Amino acid sequence: MFNQNNNLSIVNIFLIAIIIVVNLLFTFIPLLNILSYESSALNGVLFGLISGIYWLHNKNKNSIFNHLKFYSIISAIPLIILFISTLVCQQCPLSDGLLFYTVFALPSLIVGACLAELSIKISDHYKYLWFIFVFLIILLGFLPELYFNPQIYFYNPLFSYYPGVIYDENIQITEKLLLYRTVTVLFSISILAIFNIKNNFSKFWQRYVIFIVVVLYLSSYFVKSHFGFSTNLERIENELKGKIEIENLTILYPNNISVLQKNILILEHLYSLEKNIKLFGKFDEKITSIIFRSGAQKKELFGAQNADVTKPWLNQIYVNLDNYENSLNHELLHVFSKKFGNGLFNLPSNYNPGLVEGFATAFDNNYDN
Repeated sequence: MFNQNNNLSIVNIFLIAIIIVVNLLFTFIPLLNILSYESSALNGVLFGLISGIYWLHNKNKNSIFNHLKFYSIISAIPLIILFISTLVCQQCPLSDGLLFYTVFALPSLIVGACLAELSIKISDHYKYLWFIFVFLIILLGFLPELYFNPQIYFYNPLFSYYPGVIYDENIQITEKLLLYRTVTVLFSISILAIFNIKNNFSKFWQRYVIFIVVVLYLSSYFVKSHFGFSTNLERIENELKGKIEIENLTILYPNNISVLQKNILILEHLYSLEKNIKLFGKFDEKITSIIFRSGAQKKELFGAQNADVTKPWLNQIYVNLDNYENSLNHELLHVFSKKFGNGLFNLPSNYNPGLVEGFATAFDNNYDN
C-alpha cells in the first residue's frame, strides 16, 4: 500500500494517524470512550472525510487490493481502541457497541469515496475544494429540516441518525434505520460503479449523471417524510388526525380523546393565550400547538420523547397529552418571546440559553412544576 511513492505513503500514514489520534482522544471523553452510538456516529463523519481524501489521492494509483487493505486498516483502528476502552470501562454491552459501529460508522467509508468520486468528475483540477464543499453540504443537510420542519431528529448519509437529544440511552437499531443505511450504501456503490466500470464516459454523460444525483438529493427533502425519514406538518396531521382552528391558533391533537378532554384542551389553550396577550400584546401570527398522544409517538414524529419543546421561528410548540397542562403556558411563552428575539431563530441575542429559558420561567410563575 505504501510502496508507490513517498508522497502517497506520507498521505496514507497521515490519514491513519488522524484516525488513531481522534479515537485516542475519544477515550478521555464520557460516552465517546466506549463502543457506543455517539462514538460510532462521530466516527462515521470522520470515516467519510478520511475515505474521501484517500480516494482523491489514490484512486488511480493503488490496486483494488491496496484500496481494500487501507480501508480495512482504518476500519479496524477505532474498533480496536474503543473495544479495549469498553472492556476497561465496562459500561456498555459489546454486542450493542459492535452493532452501532457496523451500522453507523463503517458505511460512511463508502459514502466518503462516493463524494470524492463525484468531486473528481465535477472538476479534477479543483477536486479537493469540491470535495470539502460537497462533504459539508451533505453533513449539514439536516439544517433545512431543523429550520422548516417540526422535528429535531435527523437521518444523514454521514452520521446516519441523530435522535433529537444529546443523550438517548434507549437508542435502537430499527428497521427504518437499516433501510436508510442500506439505501445510502447502495446508492453510493451505484455512483462508484457507474463512473469506474465505464471509464470512457464523455463529459456530457458525466455531467448528466451528476445532474441526476443533484436532483435526487434535492428532491429527497420533499419525499423523505413519506418514508418516515423526516417529519413535516402534513405527516403530523395525518398521524394525529385531530385538528382545531380558532382565529390565530391551530391545535393538532390525537383524535381518540374524549369530548371532555378536547374541550379542556381548547380552554387551556385559550386561557394561556389570553394571559400572555395581556402581558405582551396581541400575537398576530398563527400559532400551532401539537399535542402528541404519548412519548413514544412524540419520539417517532418529533425526536424528543420526554422534553417539551418550542420552535419560536415556526410559532410551533410540541408537548405530550399527559403533561400539557404543566408545560403549555411555558411553551407558549417561548413563542411570545419571539417579539423580543432576533436572527433566523427569533431567539435572544447570542442565543443565550439562560435568557431563552429564563424568560419563559419568569413569566410562567409556575415554579412548583
